[in-house]
Amino acid sequence: MNDFGQYGVNKEVSQIPMDSEDQVFRAPWEGRVFAMATIMAKEETIKWKWFNELLIAEIGAAECKSGAADISEDYYLHWLNAFERTLVERKLLKEDEIQSRIQTLAADYINQHG
Repeated sequence: MNDFGQYGVNKEVSQIPMDSEDQVFRAPWEGRVFAMATIMAKEETIKWKWFNELLIAEIGAAECKSGAADISEDYYLHWLNAFERTLVERKLLKEDEIQSRIQTLAADYINQHG
């Protein structure tokens, strides 16, 4: 089990999915969303409990929809969805602000990488 006690989340974070090479993140965005959520919890911008409840709900909904208990492939997509919902529900960002930032980042990526 990973210890994220330095972020004040060790009691709520269980085993984080890792691949066969013990890699926690398969893509840079996964690490970034993880860092944003844990840092905002550490700084008490968001409460870990709020985020954790939304993450559990996201995972539960995905399991019901797919009928599968293994969500490890999409774990950080659920993390991202829960984080976005936390930001919107706590009025830290509006949904349209998130979508605007996504479009800007996508355009920047296309400009840089063709």
